[in-house]
This record gives sequence, structure tokens and C-alpha cells, in this order.
Amino acid sequence: MADDVYKKELSLSLNNFGQPQEYSGKLAWAHVIMNLILMEPGTYPSQPDMGVGLNRYQYRFLETWQSEVLASIKLQVKTYLPDIPVDEIQLLDYTSEKGNYIVFKITFTDDIPGDRVVTVASEQKDNEIHFAIGDIKF
Repeated sequence: MADDVYKKELSLSLNNFGQPQEYSGKLAWAHVIMNLILMEPGTYPSQPDMGVGLNRYQYRFLETWQSEVLASIKLQVKTYLPDIPVDEIQLLDYTSEKGNYIVFKITFTDDIPGDRVVTVASEQKDNEIHFAIGDIKF
């Protein structure tokens, strides 16, 4: 499993050279987890329960749905991403003059080299969710 940290994931965004943006290690795992969190259940007919469907929830009411979504995320990761060594996932509310954000703190197990925590900031705007992984500036 330790070798999995060196695998790369491609995103749908482009890098500065017009090539698909690549993520590796824990950033790649965080990206895959966020895609699962954003996916609507039923997206894949062969796996109708796959996906959390975060877009169905309004960010400004985090306290009303936080425990439900967190339980769903943990079950989804355990079911569909069992090879990713997740230790803990936290959802934190962050509000600034720029908007209301949900910050995901994903903690990986100790046996993977480097920093254990990857931070993902997500913003809900115009019924769409945008997220950034890693070095976040609000």
C-alpha cells in the first residue's frame, strides 16, 4: 500500500502548459475522496449507492447536516476507496468576507511519509461546489 502514495491522478483542470493537472500522493487521494463526496448517488447505474451528493446540502446550514454527511463520507470511503489509508475526516465551517466555506481536514495514517493532513476548502456558489486542495488562501 505504501507504493500507492506515488500513483498519479488526473483532474479535469489544466496546468500552466495546457496539460491535464496531475495530483500524486495524498493530494491525489484527497482529490479522489472529494470526487466521491461531490458525486450524486445514481451517477453510475452499476453502483447506484456510490456518491454522497454534497450539492444537495446548503453550506450555511452545516450544523443541521454535518453528522449525517460525515457518516455517509466515512461509509463511502470505506466501501468504494478501501485502499486509501484514511484515519479521520473532519468538516469545519469557515466564513470570511469572501464567502462561506466548508473545510475538509483529511488525516491519513502514520505509515505514509510526509504530512498526515490534507486540507480541502470548498465553496458553494450558484448551486455549484468548487474546491481547492492543499495550500488554501481564503
